[in-house]
Amino acid sequence: MKKFITSIIAATITLGLTTTPFVQANETTSNTQQDEVTNPGGASEVKEVNTYEEMINSKEAVSINPAKLNDNELEKLGLNPQQVKSDFSIEENGMQFEATKKWSKKISKGKITGSLSAGSGVIGLIGAFFSAGTSITVSTSVISILNGVSTASNIKGVQVGGTATKRLVRENPYQLPKKKWVYKATWAKTY
Repeated sequence: MKKFITSIIAATITLGLTTTPFVQANETTSNTQQDEVTNPGGASEVKEVNTYEEMINSKEAVSINPAKLNDNELEKLGLNPQQVKSDFSIEENGMQFEATKKWSKKISKGKITGSLSAGSGVIGLIGAFFSAGTSITVSTSVISILNGVSTASNIKGVQVGGTATKRLVRENPYQLPKKKWVYKATWAKTY
């Protein structure tokens, strides 16, 4: 009987991992690495870019730190450079005090198991705690912990956290960039 239960649990985990192909996770290794981000509200991926050319040539959803754009580039994007500099605390010399905040959420074991079984995936599970249209990046270590919770018997849930940074986000090539928070889930611990 024990062997049968173990095989059912293993099959459930395998099914959960194979039915969530839309989950894209990257572990951040450097500042120049591009992160893949998923937008749970619209189920679209948002990629962090570093230049104006990458932003305008992209056919997919992208986000950029506005401090990397000059006044002319901001005007070409249909934005008021002075307003953007004010909104993102960019000084005349290009220095920026990024709007960054820390966040954390507790997720019960029942919600994790139900969400992963339903096929919404880790990003959909974490994204349910934020408003529609929020962009999220999840590290592989967070995904591993959340996927392993359903098999553990003495765990009540997982606390997930990370940082959020304000960025200019454009969800399609025909849209003007909008100011949005980009959330990054960087750590998780069981409770």
